[in-house]
Amino acid sequence: MTKPIGAPPPTPLTGAVLEAIAAALTVDGSTLGTGAGLYSLFRWAGLAAPGLTATTPMGGAEDDTVLSLVVQTYRALSQAGLPGNTRAGDLVETIGDVDTLLGRIRAEIAETHAVVVMPTAVTAWSNVGEAPEHTG
Repeated sequence: MTKPIGAPPPTPLTGAVLEAIAAALTVDGSTLGTGAGLYSLFRWAGLAAPGLTATTPMGGAEDDTVLSLVVQTYRALSQAGLPGNTRAGDLVETIGDVDTLLGRIRAEIAETHAVVVMPTAVTAWSNVGEAPEHTG
C-alpha cells in the first residue's frame, strides 16, 4: 500500500517538498486521509448517505500534470507562509528556489525512477431533501 503522500523510492528533494505540503495540510491537527470519515460525518449530521469519490494524483518524471501540481501546491502554500507550521518552514531552505523546482524534481524523479504520490482528494455530496431521520 502506498503512503497517502510520498515519492517511492525515497527522493531527498521531492520528499522534502511533499513533506512540506503534508505539514502545511495538517497544521490544524487534521490528518491526511480524513476524507474516509466523510461518510460517517454526513450520516451523523442527519444527511442522506453521500456519494463519494477519491482521486490520488500520481506520476513519474514524464508526467507534467502531476509534477506541476506538486510545484504549484508547494508554491501556493509557501506564499501563504506555510501557516503556523515550523516543520514546513524549516524545509524551505532545503527545497530552495521554487522557480527552478520543477526541473530539479523532474531530474531527481527521472534518475531514481520514482513516482510522486500526492494526497488523495475526497469529494462527498448528498441531497438534503432525501435525508432520513437520524436514529442513532
